[in-house]
Amino acid sequence: MGMKGFSFFLKTLFVFTVFVFAGCAKDEKQNDHPQLVTDVDGNTYETVKIGNQIWMAKNLAVTKFRNGDEIPNREIGTEWVSTTSALCFYDNKISNKDTYGCLYNWGAVDDLRGLAPEGWHIPSVHEFNELENTLGGDAVAASKLGTWGSGTNESGFSALPAGYRQFGAFIRLGDEAWWWTSSQNIGEDPAGYFLINSSSRFDVFNASQSFGLSVRCIKD
Repeated sequence: MGMKGFSFFLKTLFVFTVFVFAGCAKDEKQNDHPQLVTDVDGNTYETVKIGNQIWMAKNLAVTKFRNGDEIPNREIGTEWVSTTSALCFYDNKISNKDTYGCLYNWGAVDDLRGLAPEGWHIPSVHEFNELENTLGGDAVAASKLGTWGSGTNESGFSALPAGYRQFGAFIRLGDEAWWWTSSQNIGEDPAGYFLINSSSRFDVFNASQSFGLSVRCIKD
């Protein structure tokens, strides 16, 4: 092989090596951070990597458990508080489901049939706390989680002010976001996280099991 032929061979080998390396790196990145997740209803959710965590970038809107069983939709307040596992839409309007996702009671979150898609789960208090610390702590994290008010959504979490349900009443749509965690102390109420625009707060609280809150899933 002459010098020109050898030089051409080296260039070809270099290009091929770069191509294979780039392809492997891309595949590794995609496997580490899936771009879309689909629930049992067929709803799709974009995802975002924040620190070492991978979150859905939208509230859960599924109406069935992972095994396909329907989650009862309870519009009337008395039925809502008396049903073990239930969901609703803010103001009982399907258009709010499309924008903000569903509101679930604690029974639906804690149900062994599974609310989150396969490979995902409802975050614990510690996982929400890690999110908060990754974004700089409680003094600054709130403004990075959504775009309403003075929020920048720097994190890509894309929080929306979905409000919540307190027994029969729907409250604070457009102003506040509330999410269930999977954490519960023995003999006490389960824990949730809330984001309030007016005070720029992102913090944990104890919720009644009959509250209706949003759910944001995190990758296993």
